[in-house]
Amino acid sequence: MHPDAPLDSVPLACQDISGGGWLLSQSPPSYLEKGMFEVSERVAIFIDGGYTAKVAKKNEIRIDYGKLAEVTLTRIASSIHGPVNLLRTYFYDCLPYQGSPPTQDERDRMSKKRRFIDGLQGLPDCTVRLGSIKRQGQNSPYTYVQKGVDLMIGLEIVSLSVKNQISYACLFSGDADLLPAIQTAQSEGVKVWLAHDPASSANELRLKADNRLVLDQGFLMGVSRSP
Repeated sequence: MHPDAPLDSVPLACQDISGGGWLLSQSPPSYLEKGMFEVSERVAIFIDGGYTAKVAKKNEIRIDYGKLAEVTLTRIASSIHGPVNLLRTYFYDCLPYQGSPPTQDERDRMSKKRRFIDGLQGLPDCTVRLGSIKRQGQNSPYTYVQKGVDLMIGLEIVSLSVKNQISYACLFSGDADLLPAIQTAQSEGVKVWLAHDPASSANELRLKADNRLVLDQGFLMGVSRSP
């Protein structure tokens, strides 16, 4: 259990990355009832950006990550029948591959991705961590593999858990490499939620999680950006 933060440190923003402005809620989010200043549970959200991008693309959805954090907290609060407090949302991703020299298409991809990252960094209580991306293969079609993302996610989960900074961790991923981090967090008393697509998540990860949030069409529609 952790002291609740002031209400004005919690509201989340929604942004239309394609060019709209910031829209900040003028009232407390639904996961905080008016007048709730008692002790609440502290939550951290860990998002593998490459994973959520693939799930969103499969469902033809564009995710509003401000909405995603708020809906996630609401689900956790509803499950535990008590107030929750967002410590921080951690978003992990990689910038696009750039050749030497980069092609025009690569430059365009980089420009678009930087605008997206800038938008995320403008969200309240959101930290972006960037890994690297490697191109594999000698000839086209190449494959591109992100490096360092799982390591950063795992280290962050473990660090916050052993420092007693969180009561709940919600992980958006499907990678079995994160199983040791989940187990360590649980050994420190942290409850771990797994937000995942059942078709693209490791079975052992699903079984080890304390609770699961399925990224199906219904959930994704509730966190989608307006056209």
